[in-house]
Amino acid sequence: MKYKDYYKILGVEKNADADGIKKAYRELAKKYHPDKFPGDTVAERRFKDINEAYDVLSDPQKRSQYDMLGSRFGNFGSGQQSATQNPFDGFSGNFKDIFGEGFSDFFNSILGRFGGGNPAFAQKVREVDINLTLEEVFTGAQRMLDTGQNAIRIRIKAGVPNGQELTGTGPQGEKFLLKIGVDEHPVFKRKGDDLHADLPIPLYTLVAGGKAQFNRFEDVFSLNIAPQTPNAKVLRLAGKGLPNYENPQKLGDLYLKIQAEIPQNLSAKELSLFEELRKLRY
Repeated sequence: MKYKDYYKILGVEKNADADGIKKAYRELAKKYHPDKFPGDTVAERRFKDINEAYDVLSDPQKRSQYDMLGSRFGNFGSGQQSATQNPFDGFSGNFKDIFGEGFSDFFNSILGRFGGGNPAFAQKVREVDINLTLEEVFTGAQRMLDTGQNAIRIRIKAGVPNGQELTGTGPQGEKFLLKIGVDEHPVFKRKGDDLHADLPIPLYTLVAGGKAQFNRFEDVFSLNIAPQTPNAKVLRLAGKGLPNYENPQKLGDLYLKIQAEIPQNLSAKELSLFEELRKLRY
């Protein structure tokens, strides 16, 4: 992700006061509101950038951090920064506790390039593996990271991809590289933000139709099974998948593949009835 000039986005000078920033934001938010441009993804992105810029520049602490980091962003990954340079002075704890949701895109873009191109700098980074369950990916997760002298709370956003890396500096100057791993789930297979699973249905229900239930973590969905539903048919439940990592309000889909359950331990009468059905059919 490229560096975003929040001052340029709002059309204000870097020395603009709070009232000037608020006035610029209100005018632009009104001008680019999505209701005026239905279906226009460019306008939607512009509106999101405007809100993100205001969220940062209207908060004195976020603005101060932004000004500090933004001025150094051009050297990140170039291999030219000093091995002792710490662009995260004063940072401790959870990224979003300090910067908030609106700042996460910009901050993570820096974190993803933290220490790049300088082996001496990278060697001082402590790597930490963090394993999550798929349920934690769905809800978001927290971990306490022991630095030896204290503990840092780490919050991981919902929808985090398997293999995601986060870097940052602890309160004593410790540098961390957090590697996120997601455990395999016994029921679900993950494909991006979508979830895939098998849905066992009794043969009688597939033939005659009826109701079925499916559990997605703590949620239970009731499904209508149409008469004569074929085995292996895939049902799509829109918006019932995982949250998107960049936009948690956007959810993937849930795909359920029907698996016919053949009745077992049939009585002689039941077998006889099935035989009669076969004779009628064939």
